[in-house]
Amino acid sequence: MNIEFDSYKQKLNDIRPALDGLADSLNLEGLKNELERLHAMQEAPGFWDDPEKSQKIVVKTKQIQAKVERYENMVASWEDLMTICEMAAE
Repeated sequence: MNIEFDSYKQKLNDIRPALDGLADSLNLEGLKNELERLHAMQEAPGFWDDPEKSQKIVVKTKQIQAKVERYENMVASWEDLMTICEMAAE
């Protein structure tokens, strides 16, 4: 049984480079910086004065936030599975 969890752990370790590569291809840090910039724009006085412009920025913010959250959820799932394998191996 311990061998099974070692096998699962190895498979998870093999997946990690793909997750890291996805972060690079998404330009995750750039997306997070863009989110900060967009949130700052939304907090600025007069932002809501131009409904068309503000709506575009809100939509863009939601799209970027969804990408970041999907990636972070994948990493959290990966970490949870690694923890389960490690605990089971003990």
